[in-house]
Amino acid sequence: MATTTPTASRAQRLAVLRYQRRQILRQAASREYLAFLQYCWWMPTPLILGRHTRAICTRLTRAVDDFLQGRSTFLLIKVPFRHGKTDMVSRAFPPFFLGRCAHLQPDVIMSGYGASLVEGFSRKAQSIIRSQAYRDVFPGVLLNPHHHNAGEWSILNSAGVVTAVGLGGAITGKGGHLITCDDYCKSREEAESQVYRDKTWESFKDNLMTRRAPTSIVVVPATPWHEDDVMGRIEMEMARNPDFPRFEVLTFPATDPTTGEYLFAERMGEDWYREQYATLGPYSAAALLDCNPRPKGEQKFQQDWFRYYESTGLPKELAVDLIVDYAGSKDDEACESAILERLVDSDGNRYFDRLTHGRLGPQLLKQTIVERITSRRAEGRRVRLGLEAGAAIVLRGWLEEEIKANRLSCSVYELKSPAGTGAPRPGEAKLRIEALVAPYHAGMIWHSQSAGSEQVWARDHWFSTTIRGGELERQLLHYPSKPDDCADVAAYSEQGLDPPKEKRDDRKLPFWALPLQKQFEIIERSEERKQRGRRYR
Repeated sequence: MATTTPTASRAQRLAVLRYQRRQILRQAASREYLAFLQYCWWMPTPLILGRHTRAICTRLTRAVDDFLQGRSTFLLIKVPFRHGKTDMVSRAFPPFFLGRCAHLQPDVIMSGYGASLVEGFSRKAQSIIRSQAYRDVFPGVLLNPHHHNAGEWSILNSAGVVTAVGLGGAITGKGGHLITCDDYCKSREEAESQVYRDKTWESFKDNLMTRRAPTSIVVVPATPWHEDDVMGRIEMEMARNPDFPRFEVLTFPATDPTTGEYLFAERMGEDWYREQYATLGPYSAAALLDCNPRPKGEQKFQQDWFRYYESTGLPKELAVDLIVDYAGSKDDEACESAILERLVDSDGNRYFDRLTHGRLGPQLLKQTIVERITSRRAEGRRVRLGLEAGAAIVLRGWLEEEIKANRLSCSVYELKSPAGTGAPRPGEAKLRIEALVAPYHAGMIWHSQSAGSEQVWARDHWFSTTIRGGELERQLLHYPSKPDDCADVAAYSEQGLDPPKEKRDDRKLPFWALPLQKQFEIIERSEERKQRGRRYR
């Protein structure tokens, strides 16, 4: 009988531990996408994880979990160039999806700006499925040896088909439980072309989105090039149309706007970021690095002008102005009604505390206004209600009756145009919004960063976010692009900075109680009468 040496026993124990560890990693890789990416990583250099890598992989894992439970997912993932979005979404995610959902035999559509680009993604996905690491994780998922072209392939014994086609290519008759659209634009020339932007948008919504299954995952990972590109138009459609699919937006700017830290310095290095910012210049860097494309030309509002406060820190004695801009008085179909709750302190600082906006009908808008007045009065604050011309015509009479019936203490006044009349004039909105530049630049306007400070109406409920990083800031940074409804209601608030007061009869006041200017006028008139009396003598 052979004896076991202590060295051999130790080697056996290490082998068992290694086997157990590998089994644990396999099981994790079959459930979690980040573990799968690490287990099946195909590059000779190690996989370096950034915070965006972890966030994107975690969200994609949840998307697959939701899909298996019958819920669809729509994702916009904004990442700077060379940060691994294509590896994560277009190369490795389809194999993971096919492995986890193999029993459903799903269809996949991979798309991008050109056929050659997408077919490269397709070949890499096939290569991952052929690897030993993938077979360890999903042993029953094999490529069909009779159907494995770059443009179309399938899994053995599965009815599902993987189609790789450039945006605008022929996909009639195809379906997609998973649809990816990676890098829909390849150059600055294309991004600046209105014709190209229209073409890619039509291809995306008419060709690609019509192919999705009732339960599906749609992922658009890209570096934004232009405010009016596919990502920009998706966000525009969500703002204007409550029935448009609700895409969740994941944005990872190269520079964190709050800390100033670089997104992926552990891989790219700080010098790389500084050199890229210097090479691209402000206009291109805003889009390609910070994922926040802006209008070409002079930018009216700057990100570093936005100052923030906590709502709980505002003194109770500050009154609340509810500024209401009603979309029913406008012709633009993209317009939204908006309600801004703003406070002003004795130094003239404006605090934008809550913003509610959406395509609201008159009845819902009335209810929302009454609810906000009631809520603010419950806090012990005085409330004033400022209505722009359209809102005043439609709502004022009803609101005054409702305020009286509910015994709410709230004054109502109409916001006049700069010309002194309630009727809007061409170019007036532009003048109003640009009047915000000075107070923003002077640091006199503050945004709430408390949760729920911005509410967006869509379908049958409110989506709550924060004003910090929300629609108001986006519209200001992208001004003069449309929509500008949130920026406009903020501009209207400046007209309501000193709401009209009741006229007082100075004749009933003693001389010493009159304003100083009024006293001077009386003295001057008295001197004039004396002079005239001397001349007549």
